[in-house]
Amino acid sequence: MLQKTTRQPLEARPARTLLFVAVALAFAFVLAAMPKTAFAAQETQDGVKLTIDTEKTEYAAGDTIKGRAVVENTNGFPVQDVKLTVDLPNDPSFTIVPPEATAALLGPGETLAIDFEAVLPLGNGGGDKGTAGPSTPKNASALANTGDGLPGALVAAGVLVAAGAIAVAAHRRKVKLGDVMVLMLVAALAAPVAVAGMPGVGEAHADPSSLHATHSIKAIDDQKDLKAAAIYTIPAPGPTTQTISFPKTDSSTGLPLAGAEFALSDGGLTLTAVSNGEGVVTFSDVPFGSYSLVESQAPAGYLDDPTIHAVEVDSNGAIIDGAPMGQFSVANTPRPVAKTPPPWIDVIYQGDNAVYGKGQPGASLVVVWPNGERSLETTVSAGGDWMMRVPLTVRLMRYDIVKAQQTLPAMLPSDFAEQEVIVLM
Repeated sequence: MLQKTTRQPLEARPARTLLFVAVALAFAFVLAAMPKTAFAAQETQDGVKLTIDTEKTEYAAGDTIKGRAVVENTNGFPVQDVKLTVDLPNDPSFTIVPPEATAALLGPGETLAIDFEAVLPLGNGGGDKGTAGPSTPKNASALANTGDGLPGALVAAGVLVAAGAIAVAAHRRKVKLGDVMVLMLVAALAAPVAVAGMPGVGEAHADPSSLHATHSIKAIDDQKDLKAAAIYTIPAPGPTTQTISFPKTDSSTGLPLAGAEFALSDGGLTLTAVSNGEGVVTFSDVPFGSYSLVESQAPAGYLDDPTIHAVEVDSNGAIIDGAPMGQFSVANTPRPVAKTPPPWIDVIYQGDNAVYGKGQPGASLVVVWPNGERSLETTVSAGGDWMMRVPLTVRLMRYDIVKAQQTLPAMLPSDFAEQEVIVLM
């Protein structure tokens, strides 16, 4: 005959309850004793990076603790008024070189560093846990550390408590008041262990112009918090462009000259501007850099100016041809009104197929035939010779008059030279 077995509630079995508590706490302490991995405490803000680190994370009696705190500017511009300090425990006694590091300007990629070291005594554990200082927010970016490892105990106890609760609920299909009280007892015993063992976990946080980092190590049996702080100033954003402006005048009268076009180029970027009615040439929003400035088109009636001017643009303004922009101006010379000397026409015979002559080297020359037809332009050679073929529409006859005119650059056209056609005797 089957007999019904009555299950006893959990609170009715004190030996099993105590065993459960003992196992939970033992497991928590085992996790706490396990070695932990540590890394350097590091934080970056505004392109400024603060790091504090040691050669190892655990030190035994007689060891020498060696470490370094470094602040680095990773920006592409200087950072101002930089100060690096360290806050280290009194026990052991640390040697700090230099006591603090400062820089009026910390250029791109430059660093400030403080080295520190201390020799641990040969005696057994105990000692100062570190100097008291402003607490670092616990919600800051944690980057590293050993600590005592006891947060793992809290995790372990929590896991065991949850497992026990699930087991009880699954077995009995309900949870009684006595069971809840036992579970609360386990949590109450595990929580102080976990809270007491919470390390200053590689804490690092950033304030508006400062960085703080805490690196924890284990020295003999004690946790030591090594702290570093960096104070700095990010320069206010400055202008990255300048306006270039200068006057354009008539060289003969000194009056403002409109319509002169200029090009400003750095080999890649080319900007253009034209002098206005007041004779002012203005380039707006010119990025910092080196440029060449040249007049690309002179006003009508004026000679071209091929001069190339060197321009340097930076936060202090613009330098043109080695002098401040305010001292720079340009002028155009009016085209001269003098006439080009007339060309010479060689003797022309009736029936000739070409006309020859002499002129000013480089001058452009045209011929007007007896019927009024005008030839295309030709250029007088470097030797001063020119030749023009008679068109098929023209037949040179005795007493006909052939005219020629030449024009030199920057001069007015010459008067017409004339030659009468003669008959070869």
